[in-house]
Parts: sequence; structure tokens; C-alpha cells
Amino acid sequence: MTFWLGRPGTVLTALPHPGRGIQATLERPSRTRQTIGGGQTSALSPAPGRRGYDLQWSSLTFENRSTIEEFHSGAKGTGPWILLDPWRRNHLQGNQSAATSLFNDTTGFTPSSSETVTSSAALVYRGPKALQWAATSATSGILTFDPPNGLTGWPTPATTAWTLQARVRGGGSDPIVTIGCAIVWLDSAGATLSTSTGSTVATASGSWSQISVSATAPANAVWFKPQLRITPASISSSTLVTVDVPMLDMNSTVRTWVHGTGMPLVTLTGSDTSYRRPQRATATLTLVEVGT
Repeated sequence: MTFWLGRPGTVLTALPHPGRGIQATLERPSRTRQTIGGGQTSALSPAPGRRGYDLQWSSLTFENRSTIEEFHSGAKGTGPWILLDPWRRNHLQGNQSAATSLFNDTTGFTPSSSETVTSSAALVYRGPKALQWAATSATSGILTFDPPNGLTGWPTPATTAWTLQARVRGGGSDPIVTIGCAIVWLDSAGATLSTSTGSTVATASGSWSQISVSATAPANAVWFKPQLRITPASISSSTLVTVDVPMLDMNSTVRTWVHGTGMPLVTLTGSDTSYRRPQRATATLTLVEVGT
């Protein structure tokens, strides 16, 4: 299995997945204090934390080792870098994948103009919160998952399969509307190349429906935008669509939802190499997650 490393907006570099695994330690700031009565209090940062990564290879060719040295020495340009690991199933950011349950707000979601989104516990598939999306027949009916760290889009290697999926439920004065998933592919300048859409479903007020799209990035794509789309003509007045368990998966089919860990933006802090066999190297690369 291959993973990718590279500057956002450029062609990502494929590297063999570390045969000795990846250690990804999550650090979330906390503080523990002793109370005067002999007890303890603990405060945990509301932020999701940052990871440190140790990538370890037990048998690299010297050509692959040279690629790692290019990143560490700066020959690949300056960082930070996007680390894209296909072993992580959900690449949405935490609050997005939790449908607002992480921050209890709508961070990471952008609806079309004149539409609104809220964090609500009124209807949930997984909970404790879900995203409620209000739209009318006069609006565009597009909900975009914001890319990480203010980037132009979500980075992708060319010709890589992606699946966007979610559960939706209708509500409001018009609970039955047509909705589906879409992926908008972008070139290095951020211009639209094409749009992939999945099958649509008609929402209902009494049950949840699965929507998804599976598509392969075009050969010249470096970014994409994952979206949910309501067909405006299907809204007779106004609708309230509840969205839960969204997932962005580097895979060609729908799979069981897991919590999202995003696409980490990292810097390189160290590397180490040892030679144990002719033309083979053991290597370690140390990365630290940065960004907002």
C-alpha cells in the first residue's frame, strides 16, 4: 500500500507504506492540579490536538531512501507537507466527520448563499449532535466540506479513487427532497476540471437514507471539493435536511463510518538510516503536525 507526501497544490510523491508501521502519537494539551482538599482537577484543551509521526521502513531501496532524503534536505522545496495515509479511513476533519459533535458548532461546513447550517441534537443517527441544513427553492442547495488549513481544496494524487458518503434525513415544511453527493475536481490553479456525482435519493422525515459518490481523480487533478447537493427543483418551499456520519474515504466503495482524522499538514524534524543489506536501507522519518 502506498502513501503520499508533498506540498499542497503540487503533484504528491508516492512512497512505499512503512513496513514496520507508523507511530502516530496524539498530543492534546491538558493540565492537572492538586486541590487544597487533596483531590485533583484536570483541564483538557478543546482543540483536537496534534500528532507526531514516526515512519519506519525495514527494507528500502536506495532510490526510495533518496526520495526521503530529498524531503529532509529541502531538495523537494520547503514544507509544510500534506501526509496522505490510505490506512486512515475517514479523511474529513474531526468536527466534519462528527457532524458538529466535536465542537458543537458548524466549523468546517459552508452552505450556499442564503442557506444556513446549525448544530442540533433534535435528530441524530450517531449523535450526540448532527448538522441541520436549511435551504429553500430559491437557493443553490450546495453544502461544501471546507478543506483543511485554509487550502484551495482537498489534496489528491492523480487517478486515485475517493468515496464521499453520509446519512441524511428530511424535515421542515418540505421533508421530501432529492439529494446526493458530488466531488468537484480542480487543477493546480484551482480551476474546475469536472464534477463526479452519485445517485440521488428522496429524503423522508421518518427515516435515514445513505447517499454516496465514488469516483477517480482525473490525471491532472491536484485538488477536489467534496459536496452534498440538493436538487433545487425538488424543494417546493423550504426544507431542513439533517446530515450525520459523513465520511471521505480513499477507497472505491462505501464502508462503515469511522471518526475522521483529517489530512495532516506536517513538517519534517528528523530522519535516520542504517544499512544492513546490500542495496537496502532501514530508515525512520519523524514528522510533526502543524497548522490550524
